[in-house]
Amino acid sequence: MKTRLKVTGIYDQTSFSLLQEEGINLFGFDFRVRSFNFLQQHNFLELLKANYQTNFHFDLIFQDEKDFVIQKMVDDLSETLSKMGKTKDHMDHFSLHFTDAKGKEFYDSFKTPYVWEYHPMEDLNKLATSEYLKGIILPYELLSEYNTSGEFHQFVAKFLKSLSNNGSRKGISLGLKMDWKSDLFPSLNEFLVFDYWQIDINSNIETSYRQISKDQLKLSVGEVRKGLTP
Repeated sequence: MKTRLKVTGIYDQTSFSLLQEEGINLFGFDFRVRSFNFLQQHNFLELLKANYQTNFHFDLIFQDEKDFVIQKMVDDLSETLSKMGKTKDHMDHFSLHFTDAKGKEFYDSFKTPYVWEYHPMEDLNKLATSEYLKGIILPYELLSEYNTSGEFHQFVAKFLKSLSNNGSRKGISLGLKMDWKSDLFPSLNEFLVFDYWQIDINSNIETSYRQISKDQLKLSVGEVRKGLTP
């Protein structure tokens, strides 16, 4: 299985276009109001109308948000796709993306596929039973801490057991949240097989606030792809 690259934090047409030029087709849009990459809903929908392709997948990132705000996004997205002449199955190209620990009942209430960034306070065994959970993203910073403290192998065993069904992993994708310059410890990919690496737009590829350097982006994407599973 080839590991793919997902980039999150797209904030305008320029950033979207530059990522497309680098062959990125997994995108994340950040609706967390405290994020440096915060994007308003109406701007996202305009970007979607101008750029939608069926080979793209879009994450809609929320944290500690009110349920009605998230539901409005789901409803408005569905309406926008309908006005674009797209059928309901095109919603399969979108996932809600949660970075908190609000529980299975909250996440399932939207009846929409979602991915979840791992949080130690969440009941993973319960969450893994959700019919809407499509992926879990592990923060490299946390895995590195476990590795340093000698807890990594114990964590992996417990984590994979939570996702297993009669010995085989459920249909849940696995992502690694990392940085452009993350130095992955050698045994990481021996014990965990990632479907994608997720990296946020940040100052490593920007010349100034919300100004991506095309050259630095190309260089950084190239360096990251050297480490991806072929």
